[in-house]
Amino acid sequence: MKFNIFINQGMKVPLLLIIAALVLPFLVSGQASQDSVRPAPRVKILKADVILRDMVQPDVQRLVGDVTLQFKEMYLYCDSAWRYDDGRFKTMGNVRLEDSESTMTAAVMQMNPTLQIVEAWSGSDGEVVMKADLGEVFAPKLRYNMERRTVDFDEGGAIRQEGTRIDFQQGKWMEKPAVFMLGGEVSIIDAQDRILSDSLHLFQAEESIQFLGKSIILSNDSSLEMHCYRGLYNGSTRSGWFGGTVIDGIAWVRQDDVMLQGDSLVLPADSLAPSEAWGHVVLRDTTGKWMLEGEQAKQFKKSSASSRGTSFLYGNENVPARLMDASSSDTLFLQADTLQLEAQFILAWPRVKMEQGAAIALCDTLIWNEVDSVIDLRNAPHLWLEGQFLRADSVTLSMRENAPDRLHAWGHVGLMNPAGDSCYQQIAGRDLLGQFQRGKLRDIDISGNAELVYFDAESESETAACGEFNRAACSRLQIVLEGGEAKTIVLLDDPSGVWLSWDSPGANPIIENLQWIDPPSSIAGQMSDSDSHLPE
Repeated sequence: MKFNIFINQGMKVPLLLIIAALVLPFLVSGQASQDSVRPAPRVKILKADVILRDMVQPDVQRLVGDVTLQFKEMYLYCDSAWRYDDGRFKTMGNVRLEDSESTMTAAVMQMNPTLQIVEAWSGSDGEVVMKADLGEVFAPKLRYNMERRTVDFDEGGAIRQEGTRIDFQQGKWMEKPAVFMLGGEVSIIDAQDRILSDSLHLFQAEESIQFLGKSIILSNDSSLEMHCYRGLYNGSTRSGWFGGTVIDGIAWVRQDDVMLQGDSLVLPADSLAPSEAWGHVVLRDTTGKWMLEGEQAKQFKKSSASSRGTSFLYGNENVPARLMDASSSDTLFLQADTLQLEAQFILAWPRVKMEQGAAIALCDTLIWNEVDSVIDLRNAPHLWLEGQFLRADSVTLSMRENAPDRLHAWGHVGLMNPAGDSCYQQIAGRDLLGQFQRGKLRDIDISGNAELVYFDAESESETAACGEFNRAACSRLQIVLEGGEAKTIVLLDDPSGVWLSWDSPGANPIIENLQWIDPPSSIAGQMSDSDSHLPE
């Protein structure tokens, strides 16, 4: 079994410096002083071939031919412009706005120096383009507010830099905090990954992405896939959390052939820190050979080459932590309040329940060492094997190829199986050794104050089967089973016994403190269907 619960690789946040490099110079150049009140800034006319007044539009002054305007440290070039008496300018034809670091081109650009707002539109065959050393922004239309230091992309756009492309249907850039808010079929593609989202925010200072709608992250080599509806991922620390919603569903992440899902998933910034998953947690392989489910999971990775990574899976009052392993012919199920999982080691406690084939076990603590193929059941375990009920203070099962091979029970050992509807074959002692054959219990050796109550199970009637019984005692006895029933019983070392009927004086067909318990319900019917967790 492989329990690599949490994934911490993939996802590289694209560099957000391009946004600041493109937009911020314009915002800084056009920013009005907040410390003093002064007249609204004006746009200077530096050059024009012709300046005209049209009597049809008396409030408009027309500038034609090789027009150059200046607004603070920014220069605007165009073929023609309209200057309104209130100070606004509308520029047209090969419009280019420049400062020392960036350039913006458009078909039409309108500037309001009083409101400090610039709007730009593309032509029928072009786009508004903002260029800087780090990359370019393309949009059919944009509006930036120099006072509020924001840029709005109401009709979407695209950002391109070396190795990265961002496409979106709506967007807004804010300098404080430095965030780019994108929505409507957002796509981010770089050399490592592809991110698709209904809505997200890109934070420059933190180099992080906040997911605010259905989002998918896919690595280009298909090794990583993540789906969420909300979350926050930090590119510098390569950490974050991803969640679902009550309405939309859960979050899930796949790395190679291992899938983890839950209401909330956490990826750690430090390899020594725990990874966590909360709410309806399911971990499984994509082939359906094994699955873990619970309410919460944590993973502590290796602290050194010699240490072992440890994962914990927790249940709650309604749903325990559960494991399913279908790698052998009989599927194994294990559940408890808590499962501790390491490489080739499992610790389960308390309220442990294990099931494989027709065998079921209950105990307080289970320790499974896969290196030695040994399962320890501690604190008064109960086992049901081929219709037989076994109880003891402790039980050890030795496994071979994921099937029981040998059994050792010690301390107040009791073994029962029905002889009829109203009576039970019973064996008790201090120590029990059992040998399995093809996964079925075959030979039993009981030692230490062994006791036996055995009914004539081969009688033709139920009354006869439970009417007479043999009660014996010895230091040791041996039993050979076939089909769950005793075929040979040998009493060794000072045997004694008597054949009794129910009406015999002093007859007692029940060994003291030994009582039949019906097997519990199957885990298989309670565990989630692994196919239901396949991504849509």
